[in-house]
Amino acid sequence: MPEPLSEDIFRAIVADAAAFARNISSQGTPPGPPGPPGHSPQSSHGNGNNGGNGNASSNWRVENLGYFNPDLADPADVPVKTISNHTHYRDFYVFIERLKDLQAIKGEELVRDNIHASLRGTALDWYAVELTEFERRSLRHMPLSEVWYSLLVARFKLRVSQALNKMRDLSYGPEEVLKGKSARAFVQTVFQYSQAAGLSSQYNQLAQAWTKLHPNLRRDIPEPTEDTKVIEFLAYLEAQEDIWRDIANSSQRHGNYQNQNRQFSPKSSPRSISELFVNATGWE
Repeated sequence: MPEPLSEDIFRAIVADAAAFARNISSQGTPPGPPGPPGHSPQSSHGNGNNGGNGNASSNWRVENLGYFNPDLADPADVPVKTISNHTHYRDFYVFIERLKDLQAIKGEELVRDNIHASLRGTALDWYAVELTEFERRSLRHMPLSEVWYSLLVARFKLRVSQALNKMRDLSYGPEEVLKGKSARAFVQTVFQYSQAAGLSSQYNQLAQAWTKLHPNLRRDIPEPTEDTKVIEFLAYLEAQEDIWRDIANSSQRHGNYQNQNRQFSPKSSPRSISELFVNATGWE
């Protein structure tokens, strides 16, 4: 993991955010005439159901967001897991995107006041131990986009070398199909490491995912272009996934599934993955 931010760097981020806020405030229009009196707004700090945080708003539940736990163990290395109906984010990029969604729905103040209740593992250690009281106060008062998001990226983003090493080891083939691993989860993992490696283009991320499919599966999926959308690529994968799984299971039942990786050669060029498995197993 990257080293924690120094206090000097943190103060510089906060100072920039404060200057930004003052600049926006100075451009505001003069207030209009007062309207009729209304009910006093409820405090955003109540004692409602908030997953153990006594200072959170009664309009907030931790389940609204889920938990950010970057070191949650998962053999499949997927960015998001569901455990006992609770969402657990292992990748901070996905966590930030969910925060942005809730910010648009529930408002920035409510989200900002409750993020800390969703931190687990090293994320909670970072917030409770590594940050100073001044830094935690700043997180509770400064704009999300200027402080929280920037600090999450700075603290939990993989080094480029780490991301590239993890990318190098990624693959998805008949063995993963047989083990029940999700093609969608595989693509999401590719996206996770592509972003960490600095590949921000959606086309480059899709190209990475396509090239890391086993050739026996890749032939069934159209090569992405710059116009291909993520939802389209995932739809192609999911349309084939059940067929791949049926073929893999049939091949295993006939005892020769492990030989399928050795049959793909210039002398044997089947037209589809179905033919490939039939040739490998002798099953018709």
